[in-house]
Amino acid sequence: MAPGTLAGPVLLLHLLSLLLALQTSGLLLVGEGDTDFFVYVNGDFVFRDTSISVLPMNGVKRVIASTATAKVLTTTRDLNAGDLIAIQVYNSFLNVRSSTNLLNQTIDYPSPAGVILAADDGTMSSAGFKCSIEADQAGALGSTGRIPFFSPQFNDSHWGYAEEQNPSCCPWRNVDVAWDRLNAKWIGIPKSAWYGNISGPRQFFCRHRVTGNSTSDRMPIEETERATLGAPALNITEVKVATSMSQVKFTLGAKAHVYCGMVDSRYQLRIPTHKELKHWGESFRNAPGPSFKMLFLTGAKGEPEEFTQEQFDHPALLRFTVDGRKACEDRCLRNSDCAAMVYHSFGKDLTTNTNCKLLDTTFNASKRKPPSDYETFQQMIKTWVPVESTITISGELLPGTIYFTYCSAEDVITGNHSNISVIEGAVDVKRTQGCFDCGNTNPPNITVLGGFATQQSIGLVASTSRPGRIFCAAVQIPFMNVTVTMDSATIRAQNIFNILTDAGSSGGVTIPGLTPGRLYQVQCTAEADGGRESDQADIDRSRRKIYTESTEVSTVTINSMKLSVAPMPRDPSKDEMTILLQVSAAGYIWCAVMPSANTRSNGVPSGMALRNIGQRQKVTDILQDAISLVNDLTRNFLYDVFCTAEENDFKNETAGDSVLSPFPIATIHAVEVGYDNIAVTVNVNKGPAVAYCQVYPWALRPTTGRPAPPTVDIMVAGKDKADLDLAQGGYVSVEIKGKLSGMNYDLYCYADEKVPAPPPGIAAPPRVGQVAQREFHIRETRTELQMKGPLFDELGWECTSGHNCSIDNVLGVGLSADDQLMLRQDSCPGRCRCNHIQDVYRKGGECAAISQDPVVISGVGITDKTDPLGPWCYVDPGTCPDERRSAILPDLVLSYKVCTYNATVGGSGTFPKGYPYGFPNGGVFTTVRQAGGRAFTFGPQPIVAPGYSYSMCWCNGTESPCKQESDFRIRLGALSFAGPTAAQENTNMTCRVGLPCVARYFNGIGLKRGSRIVALEDTAEGCYLRKQNPSDLPGIRGFPNWGVSESFNNVTREYFWYENGSSAPLVVPGKVYILCWCGPPRQGMVKAPGKEYRKPDGTTPEPCPAVRADGGGKFMAPAGRLVVIGPVLSDTVQCKLGVECVVPDVQGIGLQGSDRLNVLETCGKPADPPPGWSDGFAMLNNRSASGPRWTSAGWMTHGPKLSDEMLISFGVPSLPDGSSVAKVPRGVYGFPNLGMTVPHPVPGYFSWGGPTWAYAGTYVLCWCGADATTQGCNSPADFLAPVAYMVVNGPGVLPLAGQVHRCVRGRRCEVLNFNGTQPAASKLAIASGGCGTPTPHGAPNNGQSFASADGSTFRWGDDPIMVDPGLYKLCWCPSISGCNRYDNYQSYAGVLEVKAPVKSPMNFFCPVQTNCNITGLTGVGLNDMDTIMVLTVCGQGSPADSGFTNGGKSLLTYDQGTKFVIPAASREGVYQVCWCAAEQTCINPWDYTTSLGRLDVGGPDAGFTYRCFEWEVCTITDLQGKSLSEGDRFIAVKPGTVCRDYPYGGPPPPFQPGFPNDGVALPSTNGGKEHTWGSDLLRAPPGRYSLCWCNNRTAPEGCTEKGPFDIPGGFVRVGDSKEFQYITRPEDNPPRQSDFELSYLLAAPLPLLFCSAICFGVKKLVTRRGIPDPEAPPLFEPQANARANREQQMRDSVNKDVQEVLQTRVRVAALVKSKTEKQNYGLLALYGLLRRNTTTVEKVVKTEDSKVRDKKGEPKRKKPKTFESSDEEAEDDKDDEAETDDGRQISDGSGSELANSDIEEEKLDDFEQIDHVEKLPEPPSTKFKSMRNSRILKILDLPEDDDACSKGSPSSGSSQTPRSYYS
Repeated sequence: MAPGTLAGPVLLLHLLSLLLALQTSGLLLVGEGDTDFFVYVNGDFVFRDTSISVLPMNGVKRVIASTATAKVLTTTRDLNAGDLIAIQVYNSFLNVRSSTNLLNQTIDYPSPAGVILAADDGTMSSAGFKCSIEADQAGALGSTGRIPFFSPQFNDSHWGYAEEQNPSCCPWRNVDVAWDRLNAKWIGIPKSAWYGNISGPRQFFCRHRVTGNSTSDRMPIEETERATLGAPALNITEVKVATSMSQVKFTLGAKAHVYCGMVDSRYQLRIPTHKELKHWGESFRNAPGPSFKMLFLTGAKGEPEEFTQEQFDHPALLRFTVDGRKACEDRCLRNSDCAAMVYHSFGKDLTTNTNCKLLDTTFNASKRKPPSDYETFQQMIKTWVPVESTITISGELLPGTIYFTYCSAEDVITGNHSNISVIEGAVDVKRTQGCFDCGNTNPPNITVLGGFATQQSIGLVASTSRPGRIFCAAVQIPFMNVTVTMDSATIRAQNIFNILTDAGSSGGVTIPGLTPGRLYQVQCTAEADGGRESDQADIDRSRRKIYTESTEVSTVTINSMKLSVAPMPRDPSKDEMTILLQVSAAGYIWCAVMPSANTRSNGVPSGMALRNIGQRQKVTDILQDAISLVNDLTRNFLYDVFCTAEENDFKNETAGDSVLSPFPIATIHAVEVGYDNIAVTVNVNKGPAVAYCQVYPWALRPTTGRPAPPTVDIMVAGKDKADLDLAQGGYVSVEIKGKLSGMNYDLYCYADEKVPAPPPGIAAPPRVGQVAQREFHIRETRTELQMKGPLFDELGWECTSGHNCSIDNVLGVGLSADDQLMLRQDSCPGRCRCNHIQDVYRKGGECAAISQDPVVISGVGITDKTDPLGPWCYVDPGTCPDERRSAILPDLVLSYKVCTYNATVGGSGTFPKGYPYGFPNGGVFTTVRQAGGRAFTFGPQPIVAPGYSYSMCWCNGTESPCKQESDFRIRLGALSFAGPTAAQENTNMTCRVGLPCVARYFNGIGLKRGSRIVALEDTAEGCYLRKQNPSDLPGIRGFPNWGVSESFNNVTREYFWYENGSSAPLVVPGKVYILCWCGPPRQGMVKAPGKEYRKPDGTTPEPCPAVRADGGGKFMAPAGRLVVIGPVLSDTVQCKLGVECVVPDVQGIGLQGSDRLNVLETCGKPADPPPGWSDGFAMLNNRSASGPRWTSAGWMTHGPKLSDEMLISFGVPSLPDGSSVAKVPRGVYGFPNLGMTVPHPVPGYFSWGGPTWAYAGTYVLCWCGADATTQGCNSPADFLAPVAYMVVNGPGVLPLAGQVHRCVRGRRCEVLNFNGTQPAASKLAIASGGCGTPTPHGAPNNGQSFASADGSTFRWGDDPIMVDPGLYKLCWCPSISGCNRYDNYQSYAGVLEVKAPVKSPMNFFCPVQTNCNITGLTGVGLNDMDTIMVLTVCGQGSPADSGFTNGGKSLLTYDQGTKFVIPAASREGVYQVCWCAAEQTCINPWDYTTSLGRLDVGGPDAGFTYRCFEWEVCTITDLQGKSLSEGDRFIAVKPGTVCRDYPYGGPPPPFQPGFPNDGVALPSTNGGKEHTWGSDLLRAPPGRYSLCWCNNRTAPEGCTEKGPFDIPGGFVRVGDSKEFQYITRPEDNPPRQSDFELSYLLAAPLPLLFCSAICFGVKKLVTRRGIPDPEAPPLFEPQANARANREQQMRDSVNKDVQEVLQTRVRVAALVKSKTEKQNYGLLALYGLLRRNTTTVEKVVKTEDSKVRDKKGEPKRKKPKTFESSDEEAEDDKDDEAETDDGRQISDGSGSELANSDIEEEKLDDFEQIDHVEKLPEPPSTKFKSMRNSRILKILDLPEDDDACSKGSPSSGSSQTPRSYYS
């Protein structure tokens, strides 16, 4: 890590944890006495913690604890409210003390006793403490003891409070200014208790009860009296630290005084208080609070949105024109109502021409206007923004050091300030740049030296290679073999540390708050002053596993521990260790020194074990450190020292003096160490004696340690001894054999008196002297020695088959690069060698195959007789594995094995027994020369050999050529070669298809979790099988996990094959597979640091992968064969619909006759019924519009007759009688026996016992073995193994549904997309009845289709199909070939629908100019896609000839093709309706060949109006129209009725009340032109009514009273009796001949009258000028004749109206006169209508005139309306829907044409007054709508006026006076 940087975010988080005021547990106090003090907590003495090297005083400078006057005290107990802190203070100086000031003046000062104290929980010495000189007080009544002042039972209620001493009283105090940063006070006994002494008493006592459980509660009241959460909020935004000057930036919630200071994280005691920061921190008085500021919005990417074209969509508060955005910001900041602003950085507001817009607080920033193309905006929001202030802190900080920055705020008015929690929450953590030792980039090394454990804490002593801090942490673990990974961050998180000021020094760290009797893992890390931390490997080396002491043992009294190592004075080549312990009670301590490697790997011995193995020391003075020395430590070897202690009063301790007795004493003179033997020369001081020597190996694991010294009895029981018969003593040699090479031993020798054995039954005499003295001398002979050669390791080494194999970390003595190593399947030669002793027959000295027969003497006589067992020789007893006593010479031991060791090692080929096969070079390793004889390898290639525990035999290459087996005699250890054994390679394992596969009793070595086996196809490649193509499967399909097993189960010792973590059945072809094994690589071993043994490196070998790599990967070791019992995959099986299916020859391994097959969709899962199986054809037709249609004609109803039992086995939804069938899990529906075969005695032969009626398709044949389940093969879940695909050939047919295909009669027949699996060349036949019956007449090709090319398309040739329309069965021929007769077609396939119309009315009628319905059609297969076309001749002509729009083709087909809508005809005529099926092309007339019948186009004129009169008989004598016929009928209906809404089959339209016979006319006569409603009178009110017509010729049942009246027939207007009287009046007289001349006579006087009128007017004007103007009448004078005047005015108005009417009559009379005789009747009718209209006008005028008044109360004069102005106010008629604009005429019933239909549409005003009870519809209006009609204008002799016609008129609902046509 670079200097000055943190170790990342994780480290920063852990550094923040240092802010906690309390440690994990316990109390830390810093105190100073003048001159000394002692502290008690709840009566317990608190010891000084000498392991803490630096005083934690909240400073930035280091105060070394060992040289400071203050001291640190710790206790592992947490304090609670009410706990007692008691202090004893004494002053050892005189009452007066001299001090020299800065001017070198010596001044005498009083020297009072005093104390100052501060704790990490907030407790500080203050005037709140109570102090007195009372040391104790009397106990309870009757008690003789006294209660000391530190006891919680002591009563201090009479004590006074302490007095805070002035700091200037004693200049010798705080010379190192350590207390300047803590507001603790020097306190003492009040001066009132000094009793005249100038310095007060020399000793006093203080007591203080803990107040509260939080830091702030425990502080003196003056520290927290104004601390509150309501103080101004403070937030540190940035801290810049430097060694010379630092800056703190902060913001405030309100104006305040701010104080900031920095604390070195290493020296922090607790969080500083506000007053402490105010005392020593830097200040910023009157720091500003927050203020408003304009800020840009934040865009979608988190960046300020400075420019935008989307303006806030909100009304402006104010607008301005400003110079720049800043000016706009100032406007908003000065306006209290402004919340945001919009500044036009480009462009201006188009409306106001401003560029600054202010918005109020209601604006929504998310609402924007659309982007502007000509403006750019800068939009800002007024935001309350804190103001950042800066405090500069000057002072020399240390480089590379972490500092805490604290700040506090104080309200400038109230003085309220931040409390301790707020100060803690605002802390900032920074490390200064640089470092002390920047050149040293090595991480600090942490070394654990030892420690101790109590019931609730663990103390460790550690050293580090660089000054800094040591952190330690503990985590509870369940077992010794469990290891928890702890990194530096984890350790630092517990915040338990000590500071070391010097590199290489040691310090103690106590971890408190632990649980008694639990196992903990403890680790430490070091942090150098520059911030560099220990690496992970160093942290791991500090790991120790320690038990806390149980509560059942005595309390451990150790408080702290220190260790130091120095050279021994008497032997500088070795070290000695000094152990300093501080204990809390007198008693014993035990310390044991152990190699660090042992404690790391095996754990720290418990306290009980330390009491047994450790050195004991007595401690009597607890105020002094207990010192213990350990000598003879090996230089540069790591040791751990762990101690325990217990309290003891020594009352029961006894000791005796040692007494020497005269007995032989043995001393070791010389020792010669070999590879497996030891020669000892022993000096015995006197004899006769027996010298015994024994060696005892050192324990390497779990902890390194020497063996316990032997006792006398153990020594004399040894077999290695020598006798000394000389009385004066002497030397003897003792040889110790059979020891392990490279091993460390302790050698002990002992001399015992040589006395004769006592007689039997007599006890041996006691030995002279004390046994203890003898054992003392035994211990004195202890000699440490190490055998030559490689160290035998009982753990051995590991290799795994399929991996490379190497041996490393070989330890021992005398190793070299010339040494070699080989493997053997048997034992190493060892000391098994010929002893060169010849027997009397000169045999056995050397290896020879000579016979042991005594008659055979070597070199003499018979020499060709050999030993049948081979060469042999004599050997020393106990040296060879096959040694045996000679049958000839029993005292001699011979061996055959020894002679095999003469073979040459290495090479290749066939090797004798004992050589391992599979290993290169005959099992001889290659020496790694760079390792100096400590590593050997077989190379990088993987080794595939049988699993076995091989012997590794070592050869000293410097002493022998290493060519023969005998050279490799030293056993290094065992090589556990993990993998399948040789026996397993030849083993067949068995699994069954359908059952989970488990490999049980797997024979292997080193099988462990992580190893797997894989099943592969048995090929020549074996375990090295590779894919032929990259796309090939990774393993065997159907084998769980592609054949790779789960990891080896250590509990059951089995391999399982699982799928997705759970047991899965084996679904593979039955045959023999090979098994290949993979094991995880060997466990890594490393040399234990500082030790001569190996240990696991802590890594977990990577397990074998769950997927086998192509080519084998690590699955290389042959592991036998797997025989899978089950069938093999076969070719696709073909079955045919309607016949029984048989599978005669299924192949496999281990098949039985009771095996069964099941036809399934997916093996192991019940089949689902195919679509439509239960629901029928409706569901199938809804599935897809592209497939065939289906109908309710399945094989159960249209196929062969089947029994109910057979139908149930097929799985039909119900039986023919309607009873339902229960649904059960089964195979494919339609197969007999629920889809399962029936048992058969022949293995591999399967049948179903009935015909197959499954839905045609492809399925899977699935197998179930007889032994696959305990319940038998009864459920689809039992059939898991696929055998083959089964194709059911035949049509797709269901029990209740069959596919229906359609052919059009008269067309070629072909069936497309026939559903099923019919093979190519299949044929279908059309049957007249059931399948197998003859074909119907008219079927092409004798009803048989041609052979299908693809099995789905069938054609019957070019001949049209001419069978009768209907449904016929389609039948399939299963035999495919030889299908020539109709009886060959026995399998029901579906339905053929021959489509054609069957019935048609043959006569149709349609009106002209109207879309028309063609109905009444029935047929087979009709649908809404069929069409018709109107032609003159079906199949011929052109559509244009018919005169129909849309080419005469139908517009719409509905009701399943039985009804059509044809377009309107432009003219009357007779046509043919021609039909075309949707299945063919229907475009041209020749496509429409089928005639549906004749079409007559005509009918009554729908726009013509006929007239009848009320109270008269109604008859239409001349109906206008075409194609009329006798029997046609009318019905009179209400206006607005749409006749087409009432077609045939429905009710007739509602008739108009008042018409006889319910509105229905009698059948027509006179060719359909004459209609009458009978002799009954017409009682319908006058009006205009609609007529609906029935065509008798086309009506299915003729025209009846119910119609059908679905054709518009025109209108009938009912006139009143007046009109009838007018029409039927006598004929007027003819005009006279002199009338014309009379008109000239009457016109002659007119010019004279005109001149007279002019003269009279001029005279009247002259006369008027001479008359004075009348005066206005008096304002309040009543007018007597006002009413008379009004009546006169009304009469004048009426007379004027009458005069206008008369003038109109005259004009109309003149017009009528000018018309021809033919028009007289029409004009007379018009005259009558207008006369009646005039009468109504006069009535309305009179009525309205009485209502209308002017402002003076006079009636208003309305200007009479003239004919010329009538068009301007013409009203619209509400009956416009009944009008026609083509000038059609009205008939009076006789056929004469009278007037235009526009006149008939005028509504009579009198009719508006009618208010019928039945609310009859109003008659048609008779008012003019317009004057556009030229015929009307011609009749009235008026010119055409387009402008008048174009003027609109008010609606009929207007309140205007009804218009008048006569004036």
